[in-house]
Amino acid sequence: MKLFSLLISLVSYSDYLRTTNPRFTRPNSYSGYNYYYKILKLTVYTSGIYTLSSGSSSVNMFGCLYETFFNPSYPTTNLLTYSDGSSSGGSFSMNYNLLNGNTYMFVVTTSSPNTVTGFTVTVSGAYVRTLESLTTSKSTPSLTILQIEKSIFIFI
Repeated sequence: MKLFSLLISLVSYSDYLRTTNPRFTRPNSYSGYNYYYKILKLTVYTSGIYTLSSGSSSVNMFGCLYETFFNPSYPTTNLLTYSDGSSSGGSFSMNYNLLNGNTYMFVVTTSSPNTVTGFTVTVSGAYVRTLESLTTSKSTPSLTILQIEKSIFIFI
């Protein structure tokens, strides 16, 4: 029998998409449609599968995960994956294998163009290092970090 200790992170970020936010034509949309967005820088201490999701909102949310950097003029460059909340009650969810040492850009927007709303996104997995906004905001975002350590016994 061996004892293993697991550390699980759950990081939640709440903010607003406003008309003062920058806009871009997001992946999987028609050319010329503009979507307000917020960029969150994401890094992890431990490589592994992480879940990036949005909480319930009054509008359908859309999330994009980029490696290294995000360029709104070229929204498919460095795009790793995206998720649309229009088929799941407004919330998006995506799983991705994030690597320690890499920098990721998590872009939060909506499924409908020119839409403003409050939002909450959550990143969960082995050990989230940072989740910080790179988009200036007139509001004060809320960041909640929960680290759970679980000990498990495995019979070998």
